Amino acid sequence: MPQVLIVDDDEDIRVVLRIALEDAGYAVHEAANGAAALDVLRQADSAMVVLVDYVMPRVDGAGLLDAAAALSPSAPQHAYILITASPQRISPDFTAQLDARGVIVVSKPFDMTAILEVVARASAQLVQVS
Repeated sequence: MPQVLIVDDDEDIRVVLRIALEDAGYAVHEAANGAAALDVLRQADSAMVVLVDYVMPRVDGAGLLDAAAALSPSAPQHAYILITASPQRISPDFTAQLDARGVIVVSKPFDMTAILEVVARASAQLVQVS
């Protein structure tokens, strides 16, 4: 089962997601911003499902997705889920980029059952690829 990386500057959200995902059997890593998440991704030796908040300090969700796309081609391929409180603020151009990259967008407030289903789907796709 692929690991999950939660990237959100809101500690409460990270904790709630971590507990639910660990209860579902996932090994979970956390990062409080995109810069810290990039460190985790650079060191990853296997694929991860990455839950990314859209608005964060230092490196936001869009910046993380761009930087992750530039990681070494030999790095594990990760699946990304973008979480946002304001989906209407995402530009049509960025939405097209997300679609092209296969990034799933989930709106806050989110339903935990829906998050677990999306993570399970992304996890299954990663397992099929590897």
